[in-house]
Amino acid sequence: MKKVFVVLAVINLFSLNCYSTERYTTEQLISRIERASVNLNTTRMKKAWNTLCEQDKITCAEKKDWYNKLLLDTKVRQHDLSIIRGGFHIKY
Repeated sequence: MKKVFVVLAVINLFSLNCYSTERYTTEQLISRIERASVNLNTTRMKKAWNTLCEQDKITCAEKKDWYNKLLLDTKVRQHDLSIIRGGFHIKY
């Protein structure tokens, strides 16, 4: 019985280690931001952007204007869509 617990503990340690070292490349994060923009998901855009800035400060500085414009465009499309649907209004 102790062997089973030891094996499970070792497997758990390896899985946590692999999970914690998972890092996305800059290209993956940029594509996540773009996909989130297409889906009108500003929360995921912000999370991916924050991750990008933590990992790569140079790209963050270079793409800052691009991100701000994309975020604004996404919010405008989100607002326009809510008006078309006749629903709620999103406050910025």
